[in-house]
Amino acid sequence: YSLSCDSVKKYLKDYPSIRYILDVHRDAIQTADGGMAKPVTQASGSELAQLMLVVGTDKGGADHPDWKTNLTVAVKLQERLISFHESLMRPVNVRTASFNQQYAPGSLLLEVGSCANTLSEAKESAKIFAKIFASFIQGNE
Repeated sequence: YSLSCDSVKKYLKDYPSIRYILDVHRDAIQTADGGMAKPVTQASGSELAQLMLVVGTDKGGADHPDWKTNLTVAVKLQERLISFHESLMRPVNVRTASFNQQYAPGSLLLEVGSCANTLSEAKESAKIFAKIFASFIQGNE
């Protein structure tokens, strides 16, 4: 996160109008027997990787007093995504680390499935997310 921190700060300095920052990952979910879990759902006859929004807090000692602003964004976005497809989203995950989210309100970590999902499943979910996120941004300007 130290390398991405430098990038976040640079882009915020160069483009101060930035309102949303997404840190995109694929989760690593292990099953009890050590295998890899594959969060997947069905939509329109296709398998999609389930998505999850992760919100950092100040609980782990980070200087992140406004983390609840990011949580509010996550909850509103989650509602929009669930209205598209009820099981596309895993629950919002609130964590003790900040994940560099303290630098801008609207900063979120997005988990696109897990390393067990296929690239196709992840890409299809990412396309849906992008379309709904664009609509979300336009509605919040």
